[in-house]
Amino acid sequence: MSENSIILEGKNLDALVEESMRKLDAAKEDIDIEVLESKKGLFGSNYKIKASLKTAHILESVERNLVELCDSILISEAVSK
Repeated sequence: MSENSIILEGKNLDALVEESMRKLDAAKEDIDIEVLESKKGLFGSNYKIKASLKTAHILESVERNLVELCDSILISEAVSK
């Protein structure tokens, strides 16, 4: 599994989605959620989910990092002249 997806387990599905947003540093609309397991028992529910960044979010992140890198290079070149 890549760093662009995580697997989480817990009793509250909404809490798992919130945790995946925090861990992947992305908004809910930028994440695909797949419920791998959903068990209901005597003591409540238990869920296992896979949260993955959508491709568009990954590309935006790469683009943002490239822009920052290019800006840093341009600033370094300007300072060294």
